[in-house]
Amino acid sequence: MPENPLAKKRSAAVLFVSPWGFEEMCSRKFFRVAAEHFSDIGVPSLRFDYRGTGDALDFGALPARLETWEDSIRAAADKLKSLSGCDRIILIAQGLGATLAHRVGSSIEGVDSLVMLAPVLSGRAYLRELNMWSKIIDADLGLGKEHVQTAKVQIAGLVMPEEIAAELGKLNINSPQGLAASRYLILERPAKAEDTGFADALKVLGADVEQKAFEGYDELATNPLFAKTPMAVVALLTAWLETRTTETSAAHSSAAIDNPPLAGDGFAETPVRFGSHNHLVGVVSRPLGEIKGNAVLFLSTAYDRHAGWGRTTVDMARELARQWRRFAALRFCQCRRQPAAAGCAGTGALFGYADRGCSRRARPARKRRRRPRHGRRPMQRRLCRLPRRRRRRTAEGSRVDQSLRLLLGS
Repeated sequence: MPENPLAKKRSAAVLFVSPWGFEEMCSRKFFRVAAEHFSDIGVPSLRFDYRGTGDALDFGALPARLETWEDSIRAAADKLKSLSGCDRIILIAQGLGATLAHRVGSSIEGVDSLVMLAPVLSGRAYLRELNMWSKIIDADLGLGKEHVQTAKVQIAGLVMPEEIAAELGKLNINSPQGLAASRYLILERPAKAEDTGFADALKVLGADVEQKAFEGYDELATNPLFAKTPMAVVALLTAWLETRTTETSAAHSSAAIDNPPLAGDGFAETPVRFGSHNHLVGVVSRPLGEIKGNAVLFLSTAYDRHAGWGRTTVDMARELARQWRRFAALRFCQCRRQPAAAGCAGTGALFGYADRGCSRRARPARKRRRRPRHGRRPMQRRLCRLPRRRRRRTAEGSRVDQSLRLLLGS
């Protein structure tokens, strides 16, 4: 997300490094809201997906190892520098992402600060916690043993590669051997906020370290359906960035960027924006050859991102293009059905340096119309005379029908 053109550009850009799995689903909106607040003070930022997650390509010929995910962080940092024109990078990472950022920060030129949100210090403990959460989620969904995936590490339909799980089982950064940056801000879970062992070890190595409680973490990471964005933490991070960066006279980042199609095995994907206010974002999957079949429109629950629960929507869209070689498909975030506009924030895998995307703040203000005394608005009275199915389509879909047809080429 580029900095707000009305604000003076500041001296650093932020790279968000996501957690994995269920925690990533819960925190997606949190990162998008934080990016908007950073933009308003002149700080550009970038979010992205690791290989094999979200809208990114699968591992393919690359090894399914932590090193591949760490290479993704390095590539994202280089891309952010190129897009923003900033030489300084501040990493804001959560969960497993905080652990990976600590491991690779020293290998990324220009990283001078690392913000670690609820970091994973022990991989073994983390895997135990994932296993516990997975059982709770399966029980809440009413899944029997015959319906539960047999993978060693999985949660909410998301499977962690066995090689990565094996590496995590041996990972422990409680006693760091080096620094990722000269400055650290650690927001630890409230239950662990008094445990300063890791922070003390960083100080011994010469780092400037602050540690505080991650207020609202439990409300954020328990369930994506009810995840509550920790606005106090957003305000804290925004104020912290203002003190750690300075205003510059540098030119603003370009809002328009080149987004070439993401080419995969038998398919190509392109990010799109559409809707009455251009506020909806999605991804079009197309076969590499001629489109001969119908177009497929994937509708989500509006509470999870367009990748789908367990990444099923991504897999289905690509399979339609790859195996059937005739179908184009669109998956998108249905923010109009969700007051909080959760989880849509243009992923780095496709959208790269995304702007405000589907945020409600991107929409122009509307004047409120007075409700007639007889109860229904004029438009509602007219629609009530239509059959129910046609009424629903007219009220909710007619304004984007033409856009969708153009996007899908049908």
